[in-house]
Amino acid sequence: MQLQLITALLAPCLIGLGLRWPAWRLLLLAILPWPLIDWLVCLRLLASRRQAFDGLLLVELALAAAIWLIELRALARATPSARRQRLQGLVAPASLQAVLAPALVVGLGLLLHGSHVEYPADPSAYYALFGRNQLEAQNLSPFTYDSQSNWHYSSYSYLLGLPEQLSRSSANLIVALSSFLAVLASTQLCWRLGRDWRLCWLSALLFLVGLGNQDFSYAHNSALNGTVTGLALVLSGATPLFQLLARGGGSLRQRSWPLLVLLVSGFFAGRAHGLNTYMLLNLLLAGGGALLWLQPSRRATAAAAGLALTVLALLHARPPHPMVAKVLAYPESARIVHSLSLAGQRLLVFLPRTPNSCLEVGFIAAVLLAVATLARLRRGRDRSGLTGPVIALALLPLLVLAEWLLPFVNDLVFKLLAPDSAGRLYWTSLFWLGLPLLLQNWRQQGPALPQRWLTGALTAVLVLLMLPIHDNRRVNVFHSKLPHLIQPLAETQPASPAAIEPVLPLLQQLCREQPALAGQRLLADPFVGTVLQHRQCATPFASRDATYLDIRLAERGQYPGLEQTIADPERLAAWLDQKGIGVVVLRDPAPIYWSSNGAATGHWSATLISDYGRLAVNRLSPERLAAAGFRLVAHRDGLRVHVRR
Repeated sequence: MQLQLITALLAPCLIGLGLRWPAWRLLLLAILPWPLIDWLVCLRLLASRRQAFDGLLLVELALAAAIWLIELRALARATPSARRQRLQGLVAPASLQAVLAPALVVGLGLLLHGSHVEYPADPSAYYALFGRNQLEAQNLSPFTYDSQSNWHYSSYSYLLGLPEQLSRSSANLIVALSSFLAVLASTQLCWRLGRDWRLCWLSALLFLVGLGNQDFSYAHNSALNGTVTGLALVLSGATPLFQLLARGGGSLRQRSWPLLVLLVSGFFAGRAHGLNTYMLLNLLLAGGGALLWLQPSRRATAAAAGLALTVLALLHARPPHPMVAKVLAYPESARIVHSLSLAGQRLLVFLPRTPNSCLEVGFIAAVLLAVATLARLRRGRDRSGLTGPVIALALLPLLVLAEWLLPFVNDLVFKLLAPDSAGRLYWTSLFWLGLPLLLQNWRQQGPALPQRWLTGALTAVLVLLMLPIHDNRRVNVFHSKLPHLIQPLAETQPASPAAIEPVLPLLQQLCREQPALAGQRLLADPFVGTVLQHRQCATPFASRDATYLDIRLAERGQYPGLEQTIADPERLAAWLDQKGIGVVVLRDPAPIYWSSNGAATGHWSATLISDYGRLAVNRLSPERLAAAGFRLVAHRDGLRVHVRR
């Protein structure tokens, strides 16, 4: 393991323990400096990320050493009983069992299992992004999800010593660490609000089996991008706000610093992935709604309503996202966006359905429980002392519904976000925290519902989350992520970058020997091109594109004209010259690969990898390429490499 990574993990822990900090402060200390440094470099206030990251670790080590020197001196001077008390204050067994243990179990389990980077699923694209030098270039627009390059990539590249490329073992470590941080942020918030270690374990389980996109577990589909790391940051920053709500709201001065902590952490969380910007927005709305519920004020309500209406009016004047028109052109049975007309205004409604997105059992349960909880709270005050957090957690899933279905309010989605990403907003409902804490609230309110009913309802939700129930993609509520979560890596190995990566050293050597290749293009099928794109000097002619996840579309869209030329050496040579092809990398025929993930989600053909073998590019024989002016330089690991003479 890299020395930088060990230091980045150990130093904040030593500082937090030495200062007796709660877990949320420790998490902010461990995560927040990385996006802050990245942002300062983007603003050109710092010259070098690498040097700034080096400096951060040195400062944290020095601070940890100073704190523990003071602590050890105090322990040496203390009486035996005072020393015992002081040592007990460093470690709280109950909170460790509730907060740290679930996060460790999840993190270690994911590390031992490993991460899926099956082409053409999203992780294959996230895996490829680490091939760029993230310490040198950033390109980010957080609110609209255009966050291909961000501090998540740059910090992990630095911590793992990966300025050039990502290995499978490093990918597994990133997934495990990101997941550990997100679960730790969740369990510490659950513990602070519920003080029940069983709820913390339940929230970790709901997070693990419920978070994701359709059949994909978040751990094997999103943890390689910045979503999960940013989620840990924004949840840590939201903890003071929930604590404020638990105390009843407080004065204006008491509200200011929790809001500031949330705004700062949410801003930087959004710079890891756009979803976290929506997480921040919904937390602010839910927190504000809970404060107005706890401390009703006509003036504050009017000001909040006026601000909301102004923002929505400005948004409504914007044109819809360009993808909306494309989605509306789909057949009615495949649409996730529907158009309504009211008083001459075209209104849009988002309805999650396969193959682009789907409703989720956890989210549906959170919505139903939220409605019941708010109806109950109207009839009396919550005896548990958690009225504020309960209200906020109940408002969150209803806000997501409004952003999907409520005209004008859903401009927050349709004017800023591609429709096929709107389904991810259900994550911002915090259902994995809302379900346990709202159920605890019902249990503490007395015998309105028997305990066995609540237990039975929760068990049913967990069963539906885990059972792989499908109905030929007509019903999209009971899709389970568990099969993807526990799927053996060997199953997806033929569609993993590991199948293509053995050719990289040869291509990199050719780049050193023939500098002119840097200005030329590399011809391969989309699978090969995606793996090789940023890791050698030639530019791939075709790579992963969601528009062309079909052999017929890929043939016409990514290789226009090639199919008509392969039988004629002169026309083929002219086509290769016109396209500037300098290197050709082709796969040998291989056994048919069938993707259970592609079949389950409908995002791509289950046999797409094998179907690519029928593309014209993979029908280019050595003889045809030789006649077109290319020589075979290597044939190994199921790959042929041809270079222009």
